[in-house]
Amino acid sequence: DVNALFGVSSGTSMSVSDIAGKVSESVQTLGEDAKSALLTQLQQSAEQAKALAKQQLRSSLLAPLNELQARANDLLAQVNNGSILVLGTVVDSLGISGFTSATLNPGVAGLPNFATFGLTDYKMEFAPPTNGSKFSRLTTLGATVIATQAWTLTGSISVTSFALSVLMSTDTAGNRKFSGSVSGSVALGKFVFGLVVPFNQPGKNLEFMLPQVTVGGV
Repeated sequence: DVNALFGVSSGTSMSVSDIAGKVSESVQTLGEDAKSALLTQLQQSAEQAKALAKQQLRSSLLAPLNELQARANDLLAQVNNGSILVLGTVVDSLGISGFTSATLNPGVAGLPNFATFGLTDYKMEFAPPTNGSKFSRLTTLGATVIATQAWTLTGSISVTSFALSVLMSTDTAGNRKFSGSVSGSVALGKFVFGLVVPFNQPGKNLEFMLPQVTVGGV
């Protein structure tokens, strides 16, 4: 599950204030005390869900090195049996002269073979035609690119997991919005660090996760 492993957004989401506004519109028949209690409960549930998702993401990105390596091996096995569509396959299928899957392998120390990167979590939504048009409007387009194998940056520093998510959404006025995130894990020897870099996602901030150190059982 890409969403769980890398904290990738599953699409357009509502903030706590948005939810509160919608509920407030729908429960006008309730008394003020009941309405306030319901909104408070919803806000608490939303905050708890947000905290749980954050903890799950931390656990995923800061998993033990052997677990991350096993996860990478599983992804590579899925690539080999054809379960995951990779960039190299897409490029080769285009049949562009001089641009093949081999081009995606820079062969430079510290860089991965991009041909082995997988495409997943596709999103494509259309809206009915408007203004007399006969064609539907593309309102949502997105995908996530994941590394299906680890690669070494230099020495004992390696990228053990990586995901790049991009989402384009278009509102009824035709305005387009691009958002997404970069997330993954980097191993320095046996120590694992996590990183999440969201862009154009209100309420989400850059996170650099340090490995938890236990001293004296605490």
